[in-house]
Amino acid sequence: MKKILIITMILLVAGMQLAAAEITGTINWDQSQGLSSAQYNCSDANAPVSEDGYLHWVFLGATNVTDAQIQVDGDTPVDYQSKQGNNMDFYTVPYYEFDTLDDMTVTVTYKLPDGTTLDSNAKITLSHYCPGDPGIPEFPTIALPIAAIIGLAFIFQRRKE
Repeated sequence: MKKILIITMILLVAGMQLAAAEITGTINWDQSQGLSSAQYNCSDANAPVSEDGYLHWVFLGATNVTDAQIQVDGDTPVDYQSKQGNNMDFYTVPYYEFDTLDDMTVTVTYKLPDGTTLDSNAKITLSHYCPGDPGIPEFPTIALPIAAIIGLAFIFQRRKE
């Protein structure tokens, strides 16, 4: 009886592991999707706060996807931020200029439950971007033009007298 119970438990555990099997796959950005339509937006509440800026990517057609990460040109992979319907949102830091981004590889690695497939229209697109915070200008950048204007005002005032 004890042997039957042990064998049954082993079979149940093995069966649960088989039922939880996942398929892993990748999809690459086509180096153009979203480049011409991406919007400048530095007020996205979900975006990371960074002086380096960010890019907001959307994995469209991620219907059956249970987990995903995005990687931009060999940088550290980033987990998806949220899933809304069939789409997954990613935010990558830093911001890259679009002409630089053209030559980079952007890959999403995803997981699907066993027996499901990726939507045939699935793709990665660039939604919006923020080039970052240039910061507060240094003191001389502001003070020198103001001093020059005041100096010119004094010179012109003296000439009038």
